[in-house]
Amino acid sequence: MGDYRLAICSAGRPDTVARKTLRTLHSGGVDTSRVTVYVPDEMAAENYAHTVRPFGCKIDVVAHDPSDGGLDRLGVEPVNIGRARNMVIAAQPPGTELAFIDDDISRVVRRVDAKTLADVTDIDAMFVSGFRDMHACGATLWGVYPVMNPYFMRQRVTHDLRYVIACLFGMRVTGKPHEMVVLDDKEDYERSIRHYLADGTVCRQDFISMQTSYYKEPGGLQLSRTHERIRLSAEWLAKNYPDLCTMNTGKKSPYPEVRLRDRRRA
Repeated sequence: MGDYRLAICSAGRPDTVARKTLRTLHSGGVDTSRVTVYVPDEMAAENYAHTVRPFGCKIDVVAHDPSDGGLDRLGVEPVNIGRARNMVIAAQPPGTELAFIDDDISRVVRRVDAKTLADVTDIDAMFVSGFRDMHACGATLWGVYPVMNPYFMRQRVTHDLRYVIACLFGMRVTGKPHEMVVLDDKEDYERSIRHYLADGTVCRQDFISMQTSYYKEPGGLQLSRTHERIRLSAEWLAKNYPDLCTMNTGKKSPYPEVRLRDRRRA
């Protein structure tokens, strides 16, 4: 069993986190007593206690307002999920291997071939391999393929600038400024860029992915997310990192999207 810490930031989903993520982790061989569920306030901690207690999880408070949809601090400091993850990271001693997983993950899968996926039966070993591959390429951030589609997944580990989705990722905490994001929406794109600029690489296992509800599950970012905030966050990234990030107008999505590519080397 790997020596890493596992964090779940959650708001308004006490039943979901138990029914989905904690059950998935437990079924995948993860000792859920090593998991800490981070919630926004003491009342939430009480609401979560009865659902996560059977899994032996710890509950901790990282004070933030998950319903704050204000735009005045966008690009300056985050106010909900970005703030929560920043606080969790800042509380760890340098050198900590810290993994995050969302509260609505119902499957972790691996690519078998172009048409076939299989459940990862040893999720603990998957986390261990993620940190191993991260260290091997000199990165401090690793992640998995963002879309659960075997046709596009590959049996490879990439080391260039890639999108490391926030649903499931790991990092080695250094205590350096690049670990702190300033966005709530698109904060995983921002994190990918910041780590890439700091290390010259990010690590992604393109043969692993996960099933999540993204924009559909009540609670979480849905408490504050708006189309305008998503758009402004995407535009902020494209403006502040023009050589690494552009607006992705060709993708079929009801929400504004961005694309990562290091054009400085061209």
